Amino acid sequence: MGNKERVGPLYVGIDLGSSCVHYAVLDRSCRVLFSPNPLMHFGDPMGAVSEAWSIVCDRFGRRE
Repeated sequence: MGNKERVGPLYVGIDLGSSCVHYAVLDRSCRVLFSPNPLMHFGDPMGAVSEAWSIVCDRFGRRE
């Protein structure tokens, strides 16, 4: 993901299920900017959430 997407305020939604983590990034107008395939967590849900957060930060260039 060479170029980072630079936009205004972002909102990240994370859904932690029994086997997967679904997540999406929305802009201030509630438009979906990024909604990748869910991540299987294989019994380590916080590891999958951390991976999802890293993917979002890498794509949008933020760590806040």
